[in-house]
Amino acid sequence: MSKRRTIDVKKQVNLSVKRTFHLCLRGISHRLLRSVLTLAVVGLAVAFFMFLLSENAFVFRVADGTGREIRQQRLATRTLNNLYNMPSSMVMARRLAQAVNDPAAVAEFAAVLDWPPERTAELVTDAATEVSYLDFFGSIRLGNMVILAGNRRGREVLQYLEKPAAQAEFRENIRPMLNLRVPGGIDSLLSFAGRYSVYYQELSLALEAWGARLASLQGYTDAMRADMPVEQYLAEADEPQLARWRALVQEHGFRLEHEDAVLIREQLAAARLRQRAVNELNTIESQDLWRRTFRERRRLSTEERLLRLDDERAAQVLPDEFTAEQRQLLASREAYNQRLAALERNLTGKVDNIDEAGTLSGRQLFLLFISFLVCMVGITNAMLMSITERFREIATMKCLGATDRYILVQFMMEAALQGIAGGLLGMLAGFVIAAFKNALSFGGYLFAYWPGSGLMLIAFFSLSTGVVLAVLASIYPAWAASRMAPMDAMRVE
Repeated sequence: MSKRRTIDVKKQVNLSVKRTFHLCLRGISHRLLRSVLTLAVVGLAVAFFMFLLSENAFVFRVADGTGREIRQQRLATRTLNNLYNMPSSMVMARRLAQAVNDPAAVAEFAAVLDWPPERTAELVTDAATEVSYLDFFGSIRLGNMVILAGNRRGREVLQYLEKPAAQAEFRENIRPMLNLRVPGGIDSLLSFAGRYSVYYQELSLALEAWGARLASLQGYTDAMRADMPVEQYLAEADEPQLARWRALVQEHGFRLEHEDAVLIREQLAAARLRQRAVNELNTIESQDLWRRTFRERRRLSTEERLLRLDDERAAQVLPDEFTAEQRQLLASREAYNQRLAALERNLTGKVDNIDEAGTLSGRQLFLLFISFLVCMVGITNAMLMSITERFREIATMKCLGATDRYILVQFMMEAALQGIAGGLLGMLAGFVIAAFKNALSFGGYLFAYWPGSGLMLIAFFSLSTGVVLAVLASIYPAWAASRMAPMDAMRVE
């Protein structure tokens, strides 16, 4: 009887995380070219991602800040238009829609209309719904619009969809148009259209009540200003007169703070001063005197001459009634208004390409998906090539007792390290490119409305995305390496 031999299989020992980390660093350094390739692929994808998010954050913040400044600059024009000009039905609907998330604005509408707050809030919600659907139909291409509603446009579409037969036909026609996303869904659209006549009647009643308030306010204002245009009256008003006008506006339900009333007076006074200066500068005598004084052959536009009114020589062109402070004020306000106008033009196309709150648009998401897909393919290919070069190393590690799990963790840790390094480089590159590009477009406004906290979150998200991409792309190569049989690996030349 043969003697049995006992095989003592001892418990396998896994290396610590620290030693595994150093082992991964040595593996990366020994295959530096392959590691740089993986790092570059991750860096490019993260740089593109960081660039898109950073640029959208810059554009959104600058657009938001510039929009507030423009609205503030136009406060006098907007306020007087709201108080003394009767709006159309569509303009009234859009004003109501803007108050949908503003309780103070809803309360103002309720006070002016003399309606209960609940009724006013319901009308505001319906107006916002109508505006969103009208904007949706306005964005549809003409061919699709003809299929959905024939030759109808604007409110005619909602009136047409009020009929059950039209709703059934609309459902059938819009079903193949998968690229059209109705705000709130098709059911919400058709539900609103089914009661559109009720809403429109309510809007007409609100418009009638609004008109009555404006007529009353106009009558009291006419008695106050004594045949003087309201713009001139307010521009020249002293504190008691301004307080009286503000109290009259508030008595009719409109909201007007003291600071806004003072700002309106300043803007109207500045507008009158500018108009007087323009009239003086556009006379033939003033134009000839300007060219002789400044020794210019080219004929400057009115705006260009306004920008140079802070020059001492301009005092020889304008009458003595224009003081140095007034000329300085005119020049500075003209420069400021021109900067805002240039920014507004520059932002027009860019804001249309991003969604609310600076999120990525559909086109940007598609491009980002393609870049991530290419990134993962590149990382997977680089990792597979790295495994091919390390067959003997893997076999030796297994012969020395390395478990499948340990090898899997090691390869994924290497990928994560390369993802961190590539993510950091890509994050920095994407941020620098986006900041430089937008600094050229917006100048100092980029730093005035710098999205600090938003950029920190974007940077963290971009870096995490790079690490996740690298780890996900390494799962299959790492699994393949961990499942290799030692003898098969040792036979590979």
